[in-house]
Amino acid sequence: MTTFGEKIAELRKDKKMSQGELAKMLNTSTSVIGRYERDEMTPSIEVAKKLLLCLILLLVIYSVKRRTIHSLKIL
Repeated sequence: MTTFGEKIAELRKDKKMSQGELAKMLNTSTSVIGRYERDEMTPSIEVAKKLLLCLILLLVIYSVKRRTIHSLKIL
């Protein structure tokens, strides 16, 4: 079973984002992100919500970019 930290790392890496970039979005440090990903520390509910929103935002942005690029190729 995948842990919360492993899932965070997987999603972050899928979007080619560094721990530093994610830390900036969450207004925290790179070391804290690393600790979350290694399951050494569990984020509070508030931080987990922010983290989820950041990752959802990245997915939406990626999807919009992909559709735009695809539609330009058709033209």
